[in-house]
Amino acid sequence: MYVHYPREEKCCRACGVAEGCTVLKPTWMAGATYLGTENINGTVCHGWEADGAAARDRWYQAEDGIPCRYSETIKFWPHSSHNITFNMRSYSRNPIPNSVFNIPTYCHTRCPFPWRHFPIE
Repeated sequence: MYVHYPREEKCCRACGVAEGCTVLKPTWMAGATYLGTENINGTVCHGWEADGAAARDRWYQAEDGIPCRYSETIKFWPHSSHNITFNMRSYSRNPIPNSVFNIPTYCHTRCPFPWRHFPIE
C-alpha cells in the first residue's frame, strides 16, 4: 500500500503483504451486525459493524450498493480511528484502468510512520 499525492508528486510506501496490507476479501463483512440507517450527505445509508483482524470496522452503503462511509477503530490503539466519507456522486462501476495501480518512479521511500504488523491477542 502506498500513500500518493499525484498533484504534489509525493509518494511513500506504507506497508505490504508482510505487514498485513492486502486486498480485502469479498466476505470481509460476513457476520457483521446491522446498525440501521444513517443519513449521510442527504442519502439514507445502511450500516454494518464487524470485528476485523486489527480494527472494528463500520461500513455504510446506499440501497443501491453505492458506498457512503467506512470507519475503523484500531484495536490496539483505541483512541485511533479513521473515517472515510465517500463522494457518492463520483462512484462508478466501470473497470479501473490498470495504470491506476502503477507505482510512480518518484515513489521509492518508506512513509515516515509506516504501518507495522502487531500481533492480535
